[in-house]
Amino acid sequence: RFMYWLPVRHGRRRLIKNFLTGIQRRVLRTATAMTDDDFEIISEGKANIRFPKGNKVFYNEAQVVNRDISIAVIKMFQERLHGEKENPRVKRRRLRQERFKTSSSTASSPSFTSSEIESEMKMDLPRRRSTSSEHEPLRILEGLSASGLRSIRYFLEIPGVQRLIVNDLDATAVESIRENIEFNGLPQAKVIPSHADVNELMLRSKDSFDVIDIDPYGSASLFLNPAVQSISNGGLLCITCTDMPVLCGKDPETCWARYGSMATRSPPFCHEMALRIVLGALDRHANIHKRYIVPLMSLSINFYIRMFVRVFTSPKETKKSCVKSGLVYQCLGCHSFALQRMGKSQASGKGNLKFKPGTGPPVPPNCTICGKTHQISGPVWLDNIQDPEFVKKVRDHVAENRSSYASSDRLHGMLTAASEELPDAPFFYSIPHLATTLHCTTPSYAQLRSAVIHAGYQVSQSHTSPKALKTNAPKEVIWDIMRCWVRDHPIKSPSESSPCHAILAQEPKLKADFSIIKGTDMSSKRTGIKKFVPNSEHWGPKSRAKSGGSSATKRERDSSSTSAE
Repeated sequence: RFMYWLPVRHGRRRLIKNFLTGIQRRVLRTATAMTDDDFEIISEGKANIRFPKGNKVFYNEAQVVNRDISIAVIKMFQERLHGEKENPRVKRRRLRQERFKTSSSTASSPSFTSSEIESEMKMDLPRRRSTSSEHEPLRILEGLSASGLRSIRYFLEIPGVQRLIVNDLDATAVESIRENIEFNGLPQAKVIPSHADVNELMLRSKDSFDVIDIDPYGSASLFLNPAVQSISNGGLLCITCTDMPVLCGKDPETCWARYGSMATRSPPFCHEMALRIVLGALDRHANIHKRYIVPLMSLSINFYIRMFVRVFTSPKETKKSCVKSGLVYQCLGCHSFALQRMGKSQASGKGNLKFKPGTGPPVPPNCTICGKTHQISGPVWLDNIQDPEFVKKVRDHVAENRSSYASSDRLHGMLTAASEELPDAPFFYSIPHLATTLHCTTPSYAQLRSAVIHAGYQVSQSHTSPKALKTNAPKEVIWDIMRCWVRDHPIKSPSESSPCHAILAQEPKLKADFSIIKGTDMSSKRTGIKKFVPNSEHWGPKSRAKSGGSSATKRERDSSSTSAE
């Protein structure tokens, strides 16, 4: 502690801090010196990691799905990069964006010079060189690594990794990372352990990484702004959030503080709402730096959400972000919803677009279906959350390499469901919820899906729910179909104050046809694909790790969460 009494000049503080850090490492190595019998070895993919017996903080078996899908996505992203390099049109666009970045950087504030973090890591990150190989060289940062298992798998299973920074803030975790890197025989010149604050690391390494993986315990909101600055033009961000109660509306004020969006309890589609809240926040952070996002894949898995997003630099495209985000009006009675985009665009000649504020609200004060009031959530991302072509490539890759992914069966089903989602149709209706609102028997998915198709609209499932009805049909059509269903399957007289009474008081304007269309039965018995696999034995998050590698108590977790908020 005495170093803080010394003058700052001549860099004494920094030199002494480096000296003390070296002592700390030696003490940690001495204190943690154990025999082989004191360690457990975990094998996953091509990686093997060691950790002390009884210490379960650094390894969560449920997260194997997360790591498997991340490796598959990065491999397919690598292929897409290679294809773009071979495409002259894409190359010219990239060069124009690089010229803009160079010109704008001269007018902006100067970036940080090399710091003690960079000197400690020897982070002379080279620019990605073009190559004739089919594998694009990648510069990867894993910001919150714990044991380093994910990064070790990245290097061993993803070809062409040029540089991989394995970072963690906890000294014990970094020591474990070093040991596991040596245990797996990885080259120290390419796989570099780092003991640093990931936000500071990213801010001092702007435009330096092709892939950044942020997988925190809780919210990723603190890391979004540095991440969109540190990623290269066209690079890939892999973001995880585990604060699902907040994103699903339990604490809307906390969601607003973290993501700049109001979350509401929306039972039918709360997990998709969570995805769109984080994507909207990420895009707003990118827009500040004249960048915009293109989601490749967005998934709700177990107790967390995982997003794979590319970030590009373009002032022109950034302006379109106002049209891609908006508010959600949801009825408190029947849970019908309407969307209000924040902006709108129209052609103004010479291929340019003119933008104006959105007009609204899109609904009257009381719901036209049941007469109840609305609640407002957002702003959220209203554009596509999946790239169907990319998702199908990842799915096919997993199917062709099942032996490489322990969770291949679950991944294949989940990716199949995600690839079949109807684009340009944010949110969905839940079939059981529709039936519950009207106190009637529940129609089968094939019957209701066929009725929507007979009415002239498109419909699909959602990867978040097997009973989801994602459609471009207006809410009036959906409720007319349900009125016809109740007419064919009578119910008892509902209470006059209930949404059910108000809905059934209106006559349907169309005659629904429930005859089943071939191919509308999406059950696993017919398709042979299990899209919705039950949770695994080790489902759920582990305890938050505290300094020293042990798990935090509930009181410590609560106090940490409160201080973070």
